[in-house]
Order: sequence, then structure tokens, then C-alpha cells
Amino acid sequence: MFFRWSIFANMDTTRQKKAASLIRKELAELLRREASRNQNGLLISVTQVHVTTNLGLARIDIRFFPSKGKEHLLETIRTRASHYKKLLTKQLRYQLQKFPELYFRIDDSLEYIDQIEKELRGEGQNPIK
Repeated sequence: MFFRWSIFANMDTTRQKKAASLIRKELAELLRREASRNQNGLLISVTQVHVTTNLGLARIDIRFFPSKGKEHLLETIRTRASHYKKLLTKQLRYQLQKFPELYFRIDDSLEYIDQIEKELRGEGQNPIK
């Protein structure tokens, strides 16, 4: 699934920021409760939420701890996106008139930073020998 996001993502309107903040807070709590109910020691962190200007779509960056099997966990969350939307719509019905579709993706910024640090120290894979 491909979505085009504005190159001016940091120029969000007040309405977008408010919607993103509300969604991030409530979704983080919802995922925390769900993970604790399963009692598998998994922590799910909602790192960022970006909402389009028309509030039609919300891109949600999530991070898993431990990160083992994160692709499978992401697919599980994506299949339950409509369920999460229904719960969040019910929870936020007085704050948001229109509720966006939820699109989840893995936030791999920590792994990216770690890889850069390894390469700078010379520990990364060197394709040229």
C-alpha cells in the first residue's frame, strides 16, 4: 500500500496536531491494555502520528520491544485496524467529528541510527574488500 505524504509534513495545522495528539494518546493506551492482557511481555510504543489535512488518513509509527517478529506483529495490528478505528471513534467522538483511516508502519529509526553508528565505527558490513 503506497500513500503520498506531503513534503511539508512539519507544517501541520493546529487541527492536524490536535487530532494526531488525541489519536496517539488513546491508541497508545489501547495497545498497552491489549498487550498486557496477552501477558507476553511485549511493549508497543506509538512514536508518531501524522494526519492528512482533510483528516482522511492517519499514519501511525509504532515500535515494538523486543523487536523480534515485528513484521508479524505489524501485520496483526494492520488486520485489526478497523477494530481499533471503531474503538477510537467511540472514545474520541466528542473531540473529532471525522475520524481518519489508520495506516500502521514500523518506526525503525533506532535501528537506523544504530546502523549508522556501527558504520562510522567501522563495524558495519563493508562490500568493498
